[in-house]
Amino acid sequence: MLSANFLKKEKMRFGTLTNVSLVMICFLKKAGIGTLGIDS
Repeated sequence: MLSANFLKKEKMRFGTLTNVSLVMICFLKKAGIGTLGIDS
């Protein structure tokens, strides 16, 4: 049970990091600083 709970926490933290990265990319694009090679 402990490992399952730990995995759930890690997955949530990874999801948060992914969301933050996406927000940063969108912000940079809106600011016109460039696509950083992640043009979508």
